[in-house]
Amino acid sequence: MARRREGPAGFDVSVPNVAHWTVRLNLLRGRFDYTNTGILDATHLRWFTEKTVRALCRSCGLEVLSVQHSAGNDMPEYRRAFPWRFLPGRLRRPLVRRLTRALPRLFGCQHVVCARLPAA
Repeated sequence: MARRREGPAGFDVSVPNVAHWTVRLNLLRGRFDYTNTGILDATHLRWFTEKTVRALCRSCGLEVLSVQHSAGNDMPEYRRAFPWRFLPGRLRRPLVRRLTRALPRLFGCQHVVCARLPAA
């Protein structure tokens, strides 16, 4: 889990999205290579889909208030992979943000979950 912050509404937890298009594409190629940063960061103990992170929260007795998704504009894949490497950053970044909003489970780099203990 990348971050945990407690606020008046609950806890924010950010976890890597294993269903991101880059991971899916690499799996199709037969690769699941750990990296120094990003979704497949070697320090991550687990990876999640939106469904599994919701299940994790429920199993811990938490109520999920919302799930948002980070765009991951700074991922190296957006500077190296076709067709992204041919787009200048000023065009690529807003496009990735729009795609993340439209298809969050495919383009979201991380699931950002706001959860809390159920009200008594």
